[in-house]
Amino acid sequence: MLIQRGYLAPPIELIAILEELFPHSFYVDGKVPISHFPEALVARRTEARSSVDIHGHLNVKGNRLFTYQSTLNSYRHANWDPMRIPDSDVPLTSYLGAIRISQTAQLVDEETGETRFTDTNLVKRVRAQGMDDTTLLSISSKIQRQRQARVRLSEAVQLCLPEIYPTITLAQPTKTTNKCSSTKGEDADLSGGELLKLLRWDVFSDVCGEPPRSGMNYIWIMARRMMVFTQIANDLRREHHPIHVRAYETEEGFQTNKRIGLATLALMEEDEDCLRTMAKAFEDHRFGFKQNTSYWNATEPRSLEVGPDGILFVPRHA
Repeated sequence: MLIQRGYLAPPIELIAILEELFPHSFYVDGKVPISHFPEALVARRTEARSSVDIHGHLNVKGNRLFTYQSTLNSYRHANWDPMRIPDSDVPLTSYLGAIRISQTAQLVDEETGETRFTDTNLVKRVRAQGMDDTTLLSISSKIQRQRQARVRLSEAVQLCLPEIYPTITLAQPTKTTNKCSSTKGEDADLSGGELLKLLRWDVFSDVCGEPPRSGMNYIWIMARRMMVFTQIANDLRREHHPIHVRAYETEEGFQTNKRIGLATLALMEEDEDCLRTMAKAFEDHRFGFKQNTSYWNATEPRSLEVGPDGILFVPRHA
């Protein structure tokens, strides 16, 4: 609201990064509101939950606000078996997502000869982001070329192995002209080690990519945000501002959630003095994303390179 109303000049880098990474955790349908700000705030309130260990604290299923499942968390909950991760939890911009798409059954229109993918959860989500089937087919073709390169490499290696060693096979997508049928590709055709090698970029990117979702210091981020709210509350209290008095003293409904009450009243009343005070607090705590936000001094760009054997790998930068 402060940016929408012109009280605060964009960008506030940390907030912009968080909005980009977790839009659905902040806003209804993942869209930044341009009006009805109090309703947008109330719609994303969290509910209390309990947990018994660090993994319980990181379990997003008990949290109505922060629902993003990181790659590491998804793999841990699946016991490090990528086959067990449902399509609904697969990130759209992940190698696992590309593999799943490449293994999705394709339907061929008998009249036009056009090929399209069956309507799986993942395909629907990708289409909702504006990607058409032509682009999906291109992604599938690239993944298949990677698989073929790995097949050639594995075949060359297996020629040197005794016959007792199992043969590694790679899945191929199913094509059908039956418009009513839909089959899902099987990750099981990839051995565990082979599949994890293909997915190593997803894990790498999650830990120290740009930005590193599992490498971000969320405790520090939360502490900085609390400092902003503390400054806002202190400044308004010194001014004896009516909104602070209502949120912290007179309104009984806000006594257990005073910060929420202060934010809600500020959004509802749109008091100019209050909004300017809030904007000043955000300005005083304006800082870059990499300033203590990540555990690492540097992050890797989100890019891959192709080695001489045709297999994707994570480049090492000097």
